[in-house]
This record gives sequence, C-alpha cells and structure tokens, in this order.
Amino acid sequence: MGLNLNMPARGAGHRGRAAKVTACLAAVLALAGCDMINEVSSSASQEPDAATAETAAKAEAASGAMTQAMATSLWVQPGAAVAGVGQLEWTERWWKWVGRFPEGRLPYRDPDGALCATAQEGPVWFLAGTDGQSDAKRHCRIPADKYLLVPVMNIVELSGGAGKPARGCEELRASAAKVMDHLSNSLVLLDGRMVGATAGMRIASNGCFDPGRGLFGGGHNVAASDGYWLMLSPLPPGKHVLAISAGYDDKGPLRSLQNFQYELEVDAPGAAAGADSGAGADPSTDPGAGAPKATGSPG
Repeated sequence: MGLNLNMPARGAGHRGRAAKVTACLAAVLALAGCDMINEVSSSASQEPDAATAETAAKAEAASGAMTQAMATSLWVQPGAAVAGVGQLEWTERWWKWVGRFPEGRLPYRDPDGALCATAQEGPVWFLAGTDGQSDAKRHCRIPADKYLLVPVMNIVELSGGAGKPARGCEELRASAAKVMDHLSNSLVLLDGRMVGATAGMRIASNGCFDPGRGLFGGGHNVAASDGYWLMLSPLPPGKHVLAISAGYDDKGPLRSLQNFQYELEVDAPGAAAGADSGAGADPSTDPGAGAPKATGSPG
C-alpha cells in the first residue's frame, strides 16, 4: 500500500489546478500572489550595472530585508547533519510526528496553522505540506534558534496493515522512487527569494524504518520514504513568508499539486513562548478523535 500525503487530484479539477500552478508558478503560487513573483521576474529581467546592484544589496542588508545570498545560505543541504543527526533520520522523525495526530487534526490538513506548535520538541521544528486537495495559508510562531523541516513533496510507502499483503523493503523503496521521479514543477521562496535548487533536496530511505504505531491507522512496522525536503537554519527573529508550490508530471503514477504558504513569526532569543503555543502537547488528546487514516494510494 503506497500512501502519499499529497493525494491524487484527477480529472477537470486537477487540470484546473494545474493551469493555476502554471500561471503562477514563476510568480510562486496563487497564495503568495502573482504580484510578488512578477516583481521578482521583472527585476530579474533588467540588468542593473554593477554599482547599482552593489548599492541595492547594501540597502537591503541595512534594512534587514532578506537578500538572495541570505536565503541561499539558510538552506541546509541534505548531506549536512543537524544537531548531530542526519537529515534522512529527521525525515523519518517527521513521519512519526505526523503519526501522533488523530484523524480530524492532521497537520497537512490544517488550513490556518492552528496545529503548528503541537507535538513539537527538540532542535528541529516540523512544518507540514498539504494533501493536495486544497491550498493552505498558515500562521506559525517559531521559537528562537529552531531549524525548520518542511516537505516540498513527499511520500511514504508502508508494508502490511488493514489486511494488505506485506511487502519487502526494496519494493517499498522502488515504489516510492517511482512516484518521486516524476516531480516536474516546484518553487520554494523565502521572503520572495528562491531557496536552493529543488533537485538537490531529494532525500530517500536507504533502507526501511519503523514508522511507529500511529501512522495512517497503525499496523505497519516497515516503511520507506522518498521526497524533496527543505531544511532551513534558524531564521532571523521577526516575520518571514515561506511559500512552496510543487506538482508531478502527467507520466507518473500520481497526479498531485500542492500550494501552501507559511507566515512565520520567529521569536527573539530569550522570548517567552506564547500561552497558546502548544509546543510538546499530545495531539491525540483531541476528544472523540480516532486514529489517523490513509490519505491516498498511488494504485
């Protein structure tokens, strides 16, 4: 059974959303607004002289604005460990984090960021994408000095569970890779600046891992993950906007698009957490909520 957090979107609905992404991808997603990207595209099409460019760069730095160099430097490339832990393991921990949420309170279906701080702990703060069925614009308050991990597009393949036949690790890995090989369009912007190259963000299981008890209803003890993941170094205190758009081509086993935006408010060092932060809270305490359910299947 292959489970993808970005559920297949098919038919006319899929074509409509595909057209939307095509129209606004260079401008980064409709959520962030085409105007922001048009501004970037317009400025990129003009060739300022060296003195003008240097003056503009100094003005940006002095104002505290996010420069392209800053945005690039904040991307932690996949080969680098974070807090002594490899990024592959951080992606596996991300899946286990998702597995702690009950149906009805799933972070990738959170429309506004109300679940942003739930069950967060340690040096890396997990952000969610979407299930591909709707866009999301979320507000999230981040404690100082936290790394951020967010999927640009991802998938997990699970063996067994719910009467499904067990599959071996290599089969799970191959199935996940078959989906991720068809990522065709993607754009990641931080404060209007491109962050890294998506092609260099791919992180795939080199074996399999135990997904924990709760992921998609439980009953699975073997999982393989593949995807494009963005790890960011701790952001400067203040407000930031992270916007992501991604989609598969028409030749793979899934048809899915996702567009989401985070309005991030990063605390200064020493700032007290908000009373409603929810960091470390147990998401399963939601009254009447059941176990998480599978959100899609490529086949």
